[in-house]
Amino acid sequence: ANRIIRSEAELDNLLPVIMDYILYIANTDMGSIMIKKDEQFVTKVHSNFPGKILKYYRFQNGECIADHVIKTHDIVYIDNYSENPAVEPNPRVLLDYYICLPVVIKNDLLAVINIAQKYGNTKLKLTQEDIMTFDAIASLIGTAIYNAILYQETLLKQRQDEELRVANEIQVKLLPRVIPALNQAKLGAISLPAKDIGCDYYDFIELDNGNVGIIIAEYRDWE
Repeated sequence: ANRIIRSEAELDNLLPVIMDYILYIANTDMGSIMIKKDEQFVTKVHSNFPGKILKYYRFQNGECIADHVIKTHDIVYIDNYSENPAVEPNPRVLLDYYICLPVVIKNDLLAVINIAQKYGNTKLKLTQEDIMTFDAIASLIGTAIYNAILYQETLLKQRQDEELRVANEIQVKLLPRVIPALNQAKLGAISLPAKDIGCDYYDFIELDNGNVGIIIAEYRDWE
């Protein structure tokens, strides 16, 4: 499990590997992985389990099962789903069982894994040992997802740093390298950005009548 999960560093490549591995262990083909993004959980990868049908899997009190797991960080396993009195019946997809598995690292919920098996499937049912196995694998999955997110953030920062470097070079090249000399006055100019790049601009234009035009500009975002 550790070797498979660590086979990919990028999150978009890692999640399908995790999905295939989980479905293999569960001996089913229905599942999805929801990833936390901007305090919301969105479905990033699924197999016969699109995110829009999650809202139909609810407890009798109307609470979505996935929302319950997001709130409590507790694993939910519902056996005999189609006949279980704890949940609302789902006429769209009849299920034998449904598992909602939280992926938690450092008390932070990173992902939610949904696993289900259609009603009437002749495949072996899950045992309590299987549920314990999923719970143990969740920690490995959490570490892999956490590392992949850090890797993604590192790549993003490197890309942003490179873009800022290029923008800084462009800005420096836009500023005049030679300051004209005048008999009546001495001119000087300097630009020191408060951050990586600045929004100020200056230039000198030698006019036909021997005078020098001076441009000083500042960018302001008025919105």
